[in-house]
Amino acid sequence: MLRFNWILISLLSGLIFLPLARAEIDSQAKQDHASKASDKEQVLEVLFSERDSSEAFAKAVEQAKHAGLNDQAILEARFLYFIDLQDDVAVAGLLPEFLQMSDQFLLENSEIFAFKDDWLAVIEYIRAIAKLQAGDKPGFKRHITEAFWLSPRQASAFGVHIQRMRLAEVIESVVIDFNRRFAPLDSGEAIPLKQLQEGRRALLIYFWSPASRQSEALLPDFLTMAATLESSNIGVIALLANPSDSLIVSAREMLGSISLKKPGSWLLDSKSDSFANILRLDSFPYACLISQQGNILFAGDLSESALWDELRKIAPEIQRPQLDHEPPMDAE
Repeated sequence: MLRFNWILISLLSGLIFLPLARAEIDSQAKQDHASKASDKEQVLEVLFSERDSSEAFAKAVEQAKHAGLNDQAILEARFLYFIDLQDDVAVAGLLPEFLQMSDQFLLENSEIFAFKDDWLAVIEYIRAIAKLQAGDKPGFKRHITEAFWLSPRQASAFGVHIQRMRLAEVIESVVIDFNRRFAPLDSGEAIPLKQLQEGRRALLIYFWSPASRQSEALLPDFLTMAATLESSNIGVIALLANPSDSLIVSAREMLGSISLKKPGSWLLDSKSDSFANILRLDSFPYACLISQQGNILFAGDLSESALWDELRKIAPEIQRPQLDHEPPMDAE
């Protein structure tokens, strides 16, 4: 009987403490789940923000796979990565993966799309880029129009490539007149391009404006790059676009606040028949690399790898500097 009482007490104790034990287990399980969720969120954040280098991004992708992130979200992150690098070749190369994933698309698995039409629009956008890469302009127009139709909210992203295509058409037909004259920003007599081009391997004309926040943010990068180009005998011209009296004052104040040496020539674009209007430029900054014969070899952003490809053809010894507002060199 005594033994039975001990067994009964033991069973009763177990019944008393069992809910407590279960509560502790449930609490620990919730903590573990929260910890895993937190880790997953951290991995996801790194995946969608990593831009230091191609190696760092590849590592982020592997970590995402290890953490169990779905393939759809990883593909979306890769798409944004190549978009940020302005790597149209890589974007076009994603088309087979997007088409394969399309049948399995789940809105709840998406990290960037609010509707399935947004996903379908991106597929049309990628198709358009592939057509543009192949030189098929009618095909580009057809697919980019369909992308607009499916997701007008993403119009600004789609419009960039239309602007590039039209600019490319203009560039093909433009030959720079080196007899054109431009007045110095600091005042003085107008200088012919021929004087600045003579003896140079090429000219880089950088269109900028103090009215553009990006021009202001990228100014230190431009100064670093201009010094690099000048050291390889490539002339650099910083051309103030749409130079109204107030913009000229603002430009002088902006440059006066920078202590770095200002390499190159700082000039004013013409107020009538402006160089920027000839090239149909409506946003700044913008860079044009011009050959000794006056042909435009490149037009676009300073960070684009295509610019450095052209520069190395002209000056094989040139070393690309690491700038603050662009992906590292090994991310090309």
